[in-house]
Amino acid sequence: MLLTGGIQVLLKSPTRISHITIRCARSACRPLALALDASTLQPACSLWQMRVHNPLPVLTRQDANGRTMITPWTKDVDKSLPHPEYPRPQMQRKAWLNLNGPWEFDCTSMTGTLPNLNATLKRRITVPFPVESYLSGIFQADASTAHMWYRRTFTVPADWAGSRVLLHFGAVDWQATVTVNGQRMGVHKGGYDKFSYDISAALEGHLGTHQHEVLVQVFDPTEFSHAPVGKQRVHPPRRPSGIFYTANSGIWQTVWLEPVPSAHVERLDLIPDVDKGQLSVLVHGTPAAKGLKVMVNASKEGQSVGSTTGFVGQAFPLLLPQPHLWSFDDPFLYDLDVTILSGRNSDGKTISGSSSRLSDSSSSSASSSSTSSSDTSAASDAASRMTESDLELLDSASSGRRLLKQHAKADHSAATSTPAKSDPARVSDAVFDAVAEDQVDYVRAYFGMRKISLGRIGGEKNLRPLLNDKFVFHMGMLDQGFWPDGIYTAPTDAALKYDIEVSKQMGFNMLRKHIKVEPDRWYYWADHLGILVWQDMPAMFWEDNVVPNPSDQEKQQYETEFQMMIQNHMSFPSIVMYVVFNEGWGQYETERVTKYVQSLDPSRLYNPASGWVDANVGDLIDMHKYVGPGALYPTSTRASVLGEFGGLGLKVDQHQWIPEDSFSYEMQANSAQLETRYSGLISQIMALMASPKFSLCAAVYTELTDVEAEVNGMLTYDRQVIKMSLDVTHKVHSELLALSQQLNEGPVTVDQKQLKKAVAAMLAPNKGEKGYVAPPTEMAEQARKSQIPFVSVQQKAQVVESGGNSPLTTTAQYQQADTFDAATKAAGHKVAGVIHAIWRFLGRSD
Repeated sequence: MLLTGGIQVLLKSPTRISHITIRCARSACRPLALALDASTLQPACSLWQMRVHNPLPVLTRQDANGRTMITPWTKDVDKSLPHPEYPRPQMQRKAWLNLNGPWEFDCTSMTGTLPNLNATLKRRITVPFPVESYLSGIFQADASTAHMWYRRTFTVPADWAGSRVLLHFGAVDWQATVTVNGQRMGVHKGGYDKFSYDISAALEGHLGTHQHEVLVQVFDPTEFSHAPVGKQRVHPPRRPSGIFYTANSGIWQTVWLEPVPSAHVERLDLIPDVDKGQLSVLVHGTPAAKGLKVMVNASKEGQSVGSTTGFVGQAFPLLLPQPHLWSFDDPFLYDLDVTILSGRNSDGKTISGSSSRLSDSSSSSASSSSTSSSDTSAASDAASRMTESDLELLDSASSGRRLLKQHAKADHSAATSTPAKSDPARVSDAVFDAVAEDQVDYVRAYFGMRKISLGRIGGEKNLRPLLNDKFVFHMGMLDQGFWPDGIYTAPTDAALKYDIEVSKQMGFNMLRKHIKVEPDRWYYWADHLGILVWQDMPAMFWEDNVVPNPSDQEKQQYETEFQMMIQNHMSFPSIVMYVVFNEGWGQYETERVTKYVQSLDPSRLYNPASGWVDANVGDLIDMHKYVGPGALYPTSTRASVLGEFGGLGLKVDQHQWIPEDSFSYEMQANSAQLETRYSGLISQIMALMASPKFSLCAAVYTELTDVEAEVNGMLTYDRQVIKMSLDVTHKVHSELLALSQQLNEGPVTVDQKQLKKAVAAMLAPNKGEKGYVAPPTEMAEQARKSQIPFVSVQQKAQVVESGGNSPLTTTAQYQQADTFDAATKAAGHKVAGVIHAIWRFLGRSD
């Protein structure tokens, strides 16, 4: 097949492919459906998108038994208003309106045109769950290959009259075009950062009972550009997933409305300076607020401990003598009242407080939500309840659970969705009702006083990361943030909280949020529960053999999204480090990019490259070693950390996503063996930490939970089973942290036997490398798998849709279909790469 520019595409083994469709993201271009004997193609513009079609159905997100894997919180999801909690706990106002719940939805071709105003869309989706997820109600694995449309109506409370109205999106993956009442508000690109629009003009002054329409068009390229996607894949290279997982498309965080005065706070940068005993405060405001005086007051358990004034748009200090410091074992937080006062702004305009104030009856309930006008009350009621089949699914999953003898049953006693009225993060109305006469805008925030730095301790020559001028080992887990029922979106706020709670129960003091960014409430819980956070920047899609390197425009997009991630998380004390690149995935110009992001927030540490491709920049030198452990020698300017290790696997019956393809770096036979092996790894890490040669400072175990085919987790993917005793893990981690704190006083004894084991493990080949010798448990697993024909992704869908009776009965048929599956995906990647090359050749970013 010959494309413009003389690029030729050869499709191997195409006999089972029915056709290929080339589509364009512009509505003016028509799709081209190509038969396999097509010889030429002349694209009309730069936005062509490819789909390889075949007669087998797309696999929806179900386990091998045709059931959706559920979590303890699946049943708690209120489909009429999921995630009812206030979405921005770091900067709260009284009045808001939650738009989560039933929306109209449809997928159209890449040439799909804008639906008519007030036109009803065909399907229903539960926002904010991604399209591919079970909880969304769409449950469609290939939606991102088309344009997705979301629609709903809403009414604006009458007591918001006189206010500007903001429409907030927590996150939409990836490109969102927002229209309100037929007026285009804007286009946002980026799947991980929040954004908002002032929609006041589009509301035309109609408040009260008037129905307004919001329409969101979403396109998610995933594998068709070098966009930040983290571990999302439409066509994972190791079927069905390996270390990459199901893609996430569309709206996946809370959508909400908020009334504000024209002069209002947009963002707060709260940076602690422990050495000076002060908090640096920078109030970002709208143009109308620039230059206005702002008053801040810090309180501790309801008592004021410091106050001062400054100006919007200018950083100023808030003195806090003898501050109570935040740490993972004492996560103390101050409340902060921020008030913009009336006066003359930078443009010389007088801004009055009385005209910008909402009435006392202004709604503050998160449950104030109106449904789409096309939804009947009966339909809305049905959407809010679990169906009979849902309940049967939950019952069967519960009754079928078999815990291994030494497994700990996960404690979910508090694992219920929190009603908005009892939201622990929500400030009481009384706080907002205490209005000052000259108040223009008021928000309630919080902050933690803590210091993160590099330094030398106990007479050592090597650098270590210090928390409040003391070294403590960062013992953490790789936290992927995936859920079997919601993919990127946790089923409830309680579920978000649980992952952090159980990590602390196991004795960990750190989580590495792995190439994903969470909703603000996850960081709120990290701040309040006390956990150190290494925040990764989501990696670009990088497995592109045709166009292996990102373009200048794609680099700019990556850095723009990185900038937004840092700006949006400036004030969360739990975040102590940013990871710039991971394992070379999309890595480019490491020194320049690292220095750039360091300049955005110098108060935190920066890991320039976690694993593989090091660069002499930043604060850390990072090694990945499976199973490990291992450590690189620290440098004169960088501390040594183990960014990933472990990956010990344990299968738990009835709790595997893909039992026939369960994957780990070293499979264990039972819980007791897993505990022994893991404890041994921690002993070796203690030796590497105590060694003055290695001075290892942190270790990140893979991983918090199983994810799809991976069974490396401390917990199963459904969070139903903890694989090791909490007493065992807490004990070994407590011993590690205690030893690390002794280093502040001076050298400690190094266990030479464990150090020798660690060095031997460090020098051993990784799994898949030449010379690697599999342990007996893994060899037995490989032998078992060799006797079982592989079931391809499409065949699993056939088994599901045929009620469990597979039409494929012979080994030869399995192997033939498996070959076809690989050829189809290879062809898809090849053509996708060519299309991407055309984009690049024509120099288009959109």
